Amino acid sequence: MYNHPNDKEIVSLLDPVQRNLERALFNHALGKLNTTALCVTLKSMIKEFTTITSRMQIQSTDLKTRLVEFGDTLLNHYDQSRKGESIFDLNQTLLHINSTVNGNWFPPYNEKTGVFLNQSEYYNDDEGYNVELEPVNDLSFEGNDGIHDLFQESVSNCSFVASMISIISLDPYLLKDSIKIMTCDENVSKIGVTLFFNGCNRVILLNNQLPKNKKLTVKSTSNPDLLWPSFIEKAFLKVNGATYQDFPGSNFGMDCQILINWIPDYVPSNEITSSKLKELYGYFKDKKIILGLGTGKLSPKDCIKYNLVPNHDYSVLDIEENTDTLLGYELKVKNPWLNNGERIFKISEFELFQRCFKVPAI
Repeated sequence: MYNHPNDKEIVSLLDPVQRNLERALFNHALGKLNTTALCVTLKSMIKEFTTITSRMQIQSTDLKTRLVEFGDTLLNHYDQSRKGESIFDLNQTLLHINSTVNGNWFPPYNEKTGVFLNQSEYYNDDEGYNVELEPVNDLSFEGNDGIHDLFQESVSNCSFVASMISIISLDPYLLKDSIKIMTCDENVSKIGVTLFFNGCNRVILLNNQLPKNKKLTVKSTSNPDLLWPSFIEKAFLKVNGATYQDFPGSNFGMDCQILINWIPDYVPSNEITSSKLKELYGYFKDKKIILGLGTGKLSPKDCIKYNLVPNHDYSVLDIEENTDTLLGYELKVKNPWLNNGERIFKISEFELFQRCFKVPAI
């Protein structure tokens, strides 16, 4: 994030340049913009980039590095297109072609360049959510107070919230790093979120609006002002082509991969043995995996007796050895819902669960 006026102005002015480059590369991958036309477009972008970056002194070392990377990208693509060479290999072509999802366009994210955002202009992101939205005033992405107290309310996205809880339990910054903003100011109006889908991390652009009905967003029981998880949730819904009122549901493993690109594995509950738990225990204590549990169909009697919800995902917060249990281990589990029972409880038998989600670090 940048505080100096020069740096803020540069990233704002480069926003349309980067968006135009992303669109040009997308059209080139689709065959809608041939090499000659791409060369002309890139030449114009290089001229604009040079004009912007030479008009004022850059203060941030990080921004200087990003500008060098962005300038090199423009020059390399221009040089290749000028020579009539292909600027993409097959994999890069496929990544760009697959940028359109559920009627929206999400370009690949370049980690070295990052995303340039003009956060002083209004960004139109009001359609598709099917609820009344309102701007969040004095929006701040600083601080993690209350991050361990997230809960799901009325949106049917238990797997998403459960995956957030498990990721945060390991390291909150694994999740928070997906938020891209350019300034510490509280008048942020344009936000970038990066999520992993269709083969790479991709950029989802949002404005600063959230549902007026506060029951429709993920939130913290201990800090109502903690809002950055709500914007990740908003980006997640946008990628899935869903609204706050009709999300069809997902599962813990898939959602972990979208959030942090850790590839999930699934262990059927009938395959959870003492030796399997010993293996999971070691990986979990070494912080090499994230774990979740999912139920299937349950009888009303079992739901009441065991304080479980059918077809519902839970976060695993810890694994402990316990020789008094059948398999020698017990799991500390958290329900993403706030309900009448205890959110956090321990389990040592798994017949009421359908599967265990094992998400190893890559």
